[in-house]
Amino acid sequence: MKASFPGRPFIFSEHWSGYHRASGEFRGFFRKRLTAWVVRRAFAVTPVSRNLQEIMEGHGLRGRYRVVPNAVRCDLFFPAESPRSGSPPLFLHVSRLTPLKNVAGILRAAAALRSQGRNFRLHFVGDGQNREMLEKLAAALSLGDGCVRFLGRKDEAELAGIMRQADCFVLFSQYENLPCVIAEAMASGLPVIASRVGGIPEQVQAETGILVPPGDEAALAKAMADMLDGKVPLDRRAARRFAEENYSYAEVGRRFLILYQEALKKTGRRP
Repeated sequence: MKASFPGRPFIFSEHWSGYHRASGEFRGFFRKRLTAWVVRRAFAVTPVSRNLQEIMEGHGLRGRYRVVPNAVRCDLFFPAESPRSGSPPLFLHVSRLTPLKNVAGILRAAAALRSQGRNFRLHFVGDGQNREMLEKLAAALSLGDGCVRFLGRKDEAELAGIMRQADCFVLFSQYENLPCVIAEAMASGLPVIASRVGGIPEQVQAETGILVPPGDEAALAKAMADMLDGKVPLDRRAARRFAEENYSYAEVGRRFLILYQEALKKTGRRP
């Protein structure tokens, strides 16, 4: 790196979930040595969460870490002007529908709630290798279109509109970094039910959502029931405020600007 960029500090921004032990993708002698070399020489390493920093350090990647979260468009993702009424509550999930998102677990939790006579809807946005299997599972669990719908892939503007029609966002992943989709949901004023994994506890606080153990479908079903029953005091304005203060383009850009200014000072150049 010194030979390629003499006297020029660089910043290494990291979002990759492959460092997680559950993923197992961070392997191989060359990859590990090269990553350690880059991290050690970077002026700053900017993981998207404290959890990701700790995981990287657990791999022996020593560097100058500064957490900078993912950014979302708070101008596009914003709360509905008035609360939705006149139809059953709507839970929303958005992902690539891969196994690590544990959509099957969400469906089984939903089926447990339906067996108790609960009335709600559950919509899935996204596509992926598991979609056909998940649609068959929903049918086997007697979760018809009146309850569960798979909406497919949507662009950013369409997703923002769908979020404004929802009442609660649900993510039941086995592992995560700092999901952009949770930040988008919070910017939309949605309460969140999510697995207590990765950087999610850094996003979801007691006033903005409920955290459940990964893979615990009974705990997920209970959290969804508590949400339906209004047992948990949640503040939609607090969710929006937290998103603006932490994930807006202005805030994330400000944090990167400070880093680049510090890097330029190191070289004696003017910002």
